Amino acid sequence: MNVVEMNQVLKTQRIRLIDVFVLGPLMIHAGTLIPKKHKSVRFSLMMFGATTIVYNGMNWHIINKSLKNG
Repeated sequence: MNVVEMNQVLKTQRIRLIDVFVLGPLMIHAGTLIPKKHKSVRFSLMMFGATTIVYNGMNWHIINKSLKNG
């Protein structure tokens, strides 16, 4: 992997961490603030927040592991 590709991967990894530690939790929190009469919107926002955390966390772990192994 050349320097430009490595730099792009590292930028992507930072964004994944922002998704895991900021965006996902924010979506879950926002979902809790929506009135209970809008159950589908609440559920959707909280579900997408949770899946954002899981998806990006798993991808970060897989890519980070492959970078360390060479």
